[in-house]
Amino acid sequence: MSEQKKPWEQSWNQPAGTSVSTQNKKPWEHNWNGNLEPEVEKSKGFGGHVRDISASLAAGAASLPDVAIGIGDILTGGAVGKTVEDSGLYTPGSGREYWADKKTDQAKAQSQKFSDAEGIIDKTKVALTNPTLITNTVAESLPTMVAGGLVGRGLSTATKGAISPLVGGALGEGTVMAGSQAESIRQQTDDGLLNGNQVAASVATGALGTLFGLAGGAVAKKFGFGDIDSMMASGPNANQITGEISKIPLKNIPKKVIYGALSEGLLEELPQSAQEQVLQNYALNKDLMDGVDDAIVMGALAGMTMGGAASGLNVQSHNQRYNAQEQFNVEQQAAQQAQETQTMRDAQSQLFGGEVPDPVLDPSKLNPFSDNALLASPIIDMNRLEAADGNPRYDNGINFQAPNIE
Repeated sequence: MSEQKKPWEQSWNQPAGTSVSTQNKKPWEHNWNGNLEPEVEKSKGFGGHVRDISASLAAGAASLPDVAIGIGDILTGGAVGKTVEDSGLYTPGSGREYWADKKTDQAKAQSQKFSDAEGIIDKTKVALTNPTLITNTVAESLPTMVAGGLVGRGLSTATKGAISPLVGGALGEGTVMAGSQAESIRQQTDDGLLNGNQVAASVATGALGTLFGLAGGAVAKKFGFGDIDSMMASGPNANQITGEISKIPLKNIPKKVIYGALSEGLLEELPQSAQEQVLQNYALNKDLMDGVDDAIVMGALAGMTMGGAASGLNVQSHNQRYNAQEQFNVEQQAAQQAQETQTMRDAQSQLFGGEVPDPVLDPSKLNPFSDNALLASPIIDMNRLEAADGNPRYDNGINFQAPNIE
């Protein structure tokens, strides 16, 4: 049985100590010291990057039948996978291997260098100095993530929303992990079947993956940054996205991208990848820590990349959507004010028995010092200013007492 290896674990059938290309080399260009350090890589160029990304996406898509077969393996102890393999119609794992072999020589050398590195620190250095390792891993993960999202959406739809996108996304992700694990283990067994412990390990992989997905999604929801599994399960909702984005201050976007990267990388992908590798080792009676370093490093870095991308999704259009929401609010308020004004005018028209004219207000006439100001024309009633005794008085009842001047 062929082992279903992850992208960074592929040896690409290179003999030990052999570089990617050793043909037509002059004697002084060979590596005669016996070290396994790969030769200096040439730039892939734009076409090479496109080729690697395309091959990674195709490899991920080619693994989807294996996930479906793996779910059947869990229910039948591996009989589904063995039947398919024995039929000769399809060899599980072959599609993924075919597309992985279509990557550039530089990508293969990067994967080999990552696999040869010792320990988490060295592997992290290799991955960070060869970032296309991370992007290729992310590209290969996308098809299965979409499949998990579709499972989550199906659960949410079937239950009429009783299962939220958060829970649905985690369940979908766990289902895909369980199927992938089961078929990967089955391909490495001697009889091509699964025993009880191997089935249990596959189910546990899915269950733990669901729990870690729920934890990461809950943290993302609490702090307001994106969780890619929940987004896959919820599907596009333009009104909801616009409303949520309009609540996010622009200055907080970089912070939320960082938080999303940490959440997806450290809270989800890292423990998921680690437990998946440990349980696979347990099912195959291997050293439990075999390959765990690779899973931790690449799982965390790929998860951080996906988490940051999910949190930064639609960030570039943040201003446009925010302004659109603000414009909508202004127009709504204006329409409401116009409606209230019309209602008041209708009431006045009914009250006064006719059409109410629009008042015209000339601000210049409100200034008493203006040439156009209205002049006061007071009417003075002299009888009211003079009392019976001939003394002036005020209307307020306070009598004026004339001073006695001698």
